[in-house]
Amino acid sequence: MKKGFIIFMALAMLLSYSFVVAPVVKSASDGDLIKGSGSAVYYLNGGKRYVFPNEKTYKTWYPDFSGVVVVSDSELSSYPLGGNVTYRAGTKMVKIDTVPTVYAVEPGGVLRSILSEANAAALYGSTWNKKIDDVPDSFWVNYTVGDDLTEGNYPTGTIVKEEGSATTYYIDGATRRPIATGVAFDANNLNWSYLVTATSLVAYSDGTSITGAETALTTVAGTGGGVVGGSVTVSLASDTPASTTYMGTQARAPFLAVNVANSGSTDVTIDNIVIERGGLALDADFATVAIIEDSISGSQTGLNKTFNSDHRATVGDDIVVKAGTTKKLFVVGNMTTRELMTAGNTPKLGIYSMALKNDATLSGSLPIWGNTMSLNTGVHIAAATMAAGGSNPTTDAAPKVGDMNVEVAQIKVTNDSTTEEIQIEKVVFKQNGTASDSDVGTYSLYDSSNGAKLATASQVNKYIEFSLSPVFKLGKAKNNEFMVKIDEVQGGSGRTIQLDIYRNTDLLLKGLTYNAYVIPTFPATSQPYWDNAGEVHKIGNGSLKVEPDSTFVAQNIAEGKDGVQIGQWLFTVKGEAVDITAMEALCKIAGTAAGGNISDMTGGIFYDVETGTGLTGADDVGGLTTTTTAAEGGVSSTDTVSLNVGVHKVGLKINLSSDFVDGQTITCEIDPDTW
Repeated sequence: MKKGFIIFMALAMLLSYSFVVAPVVKSASDGDLIKGSGSAVYYLNGGKRYVFPNEKTYKTWYPDFSGVVVVSDSELSSYPLGGNVTYRAGTKMVKIDTVPTVYAVEPGGVLRSILSEANAAALYGSTWNKKIDDVPDSFWVNYTVGDDLTEGNYPTGTIVKEEGSATTYYIDGATRRPIATGVAFDANNLNWSYLVTATSLVAYSDGTSITGAETALTTVAGTGGGVVGGSVTVSLASDTPASTTYMGTQARAPFLAVNVANSGSTDVTIDNIVIERGGLALDADFATVAIIEDSISGSQTGLNKTFNSDHRATVGDDIVVKAGTTKKLFVVGNMTTRELMTAGNTPKLGIYSMALKNDATLSGSLPIWGNTMSLNTGVHIAAATMAAGGSNPTTDAAPKVGDMNVEVAQIKVTNDSTTEEIQIEKVVFKQNGTASDSDVGTYSLYDSSNGAKLATASQVNKYIEFSLSPVFKLGKAKNNEFMVKIDEVQGGSGRTIQLDIYRNTDLLLKGLTYNAYVIPTFPATSQPYWDNAGEVHKIGNGSLKVEPDSTFVAQNIAEGKDGVQIGQWLFTVKGEAVDITAMEALCKIAGTAAGGNISDMTGGIFYDVETGTGLTGADDVGGLTTTTTAAEGGVSSTDTVSLNVGVHKVGLKINLSSDFVDGQTITCEIDPDTW
C-alpha cells in the first residue's frame, strides 16, 4: 500500500459557524475566545488574535461556544491578526483534496503521514475513515510536514486507554502520561469524544502524571509558542555552483547555494522551503530533491522530496538560524537513472518561497535561481550496493542499562565498479525503536575487518549521523563491513532499539574518478531503504556496579573502639532504582596469631557514607556460608537496601575489642556475584 491513499471528503466551509452567543460586550484578556459583530471566532494570545479557520478546527479545541466573549468591533480591530489556528494534536486526521496522503496532527501543526489504511485501522479502528477532515488548500500552509509516523505508534497529543484498563493516558512521544483525575482532564480542555482504545500500550514508557492544567496542553496551536519577531535576509551565495554536467544516479548534485543571514538578536526558524524546477528539462530527470545545510557534505534537512504538478517540492522540517549568524543552504538534486534521464536537458533549481515561524520577517527577492546544468547519460559513474552485514545481530542483544559496547547493527558496502574507487564520507541511521535520544549516550561505528573505531555520534531527533574523518576508501570491486555499537546504554528500560537506513542518500558515497556522489542500491526501493526490523533490541532492567572507592585509603586504627570504618565501596545504579535483599562482606585478619580474631569484631553495619545513615542492622562478623576460621569471617545482612539511580558511597563500620595487638591488619572485600 502506498503511503498516500485516497479518501473522498466534503470540503469544510471556511469561517462558517453555527452557534449563539449572548450579546454581552466586554473587554477581553489573554487566553479568551473572542468575536465581534461578525461570525469569525478568535483566540487572543500575546495581544494578538488568531482565527479559527472553521468550526471543525474550533471543535477540536472546544466542545461548544459557551466561552466566547463578544467584544466591540473597535476593540477587536485593536488586536492585530497573528495567524490561523491549526487542528489540536491527536484529535483528527487531515488531508487536502489535491494530495491523497492522510496525516495525523502533532503539536505545533506538524503533520505525520499515517502510512497506510492498515495502520490507520490498527490505530483508530474500523471507522478510522470517519475521523478524517479535509483542510482547504488555503490553510494547508499553516501546517508543517514532518517525518512519517512509526507504524503502530500514536501521534503526540492522542488521549488513549488500554483495553480492560480504566486509566486514560496522554501520548507524549515515546511516553504515556496518566491523566490523574477528571478534574485534570477538564483543566486541559481535553474532549472525551476523541478518546481512542488501544489493544496494548506496552511500547510506551510511563511519563509523569498530569495532575492539573499545563500550558503546553492548553495553549491553542497557531498562537506562536516562541519568541515573536526577528528577521533574516536570503541572498544568492557567491559560491553557488557554476554551470556543469550531471550524470545518472548522481546524488547531492548541487544546483543552488543561498545565504540566510540573521543580523538580529533573536533566533529565527525557517518553517518550510519550496523548491522549484526550471530550465529545459523534465521533473523525471530528478529522482528527488533536498536541502543540505552548511556544505555539500553537510547534514540533510528532512526527507528527499519529489515534484508536484507545479514542478515544486516542499521541505517542511525546521531550520534554525541563530542570532548573529549566517546559515548556508544548498539545493541539491538526486538524479534519476541514466535510462530515465533525458540527455541534453538543461535543468535548474531555485527557491520559490521560504516561510518563517513566529511572525519573523524575510528580506530578499524570491524566487532565487541557480545556474543551468547539463545532463549526460553516456557516462557510467561509480555504483555501490548496501546490504546487511554477515554478523548483523539476528537476535535481541537484550542490553541492560549500563551495558557497554553493545552490537546493534552491521552493514556491508560493496563497490560495484571495476574501474572507479569510492570513498565513504557519512553513514546515517534512523533509530526506529522506542528508545529516546537520551537513553543511549553515543554510538560508535567500527571497521569490522580490523576493529578500528571510525566515528562516534549521538542520537538527535532519532537520527545517528556518523561523519568519517578521514574518509573510508573502498577499492574497485571491493567490499567492507561496518558494525555499530552502543557505547553505553544509559536508560530506557523496556524500550527498543532498531537501526534502519531511512533515506537512500543516508549512505554518502563519492566516486573518485568523476568526483561525484552516487546513490547506492539498497535492499528496498522506498523508505526505509534498509528495514532492520528483524534486529530489534529491547533494553532490559537497570544495573548495579560495585567497586572499591579509591578515596578510602588504608590507615592505622585503634583497638577497643566502636564504629570503626574498615571499608568503603562505590555502588553505581543505572537505569532504575534497585532493591538489594542480601549483602555480605568477607573480612580477613593477618598478622600475629596471639591477637584478636574474628570473634572480636562485632556490630558490623553497612551505611551511607555521605549521610551517615545506616543501611542495614548490626551483625557480628562470622556465620558466612563460606569457610569461617579464626582469621576469616564476614558481615552479612538480609535487610532490603533500596538505592536510587546514581553513585552511592557505602561504608562498613565494625566494633573492635581490646584483644588486637600492634601489627595486625584487617581487610574487607565485597563480591556481589555471591549475593
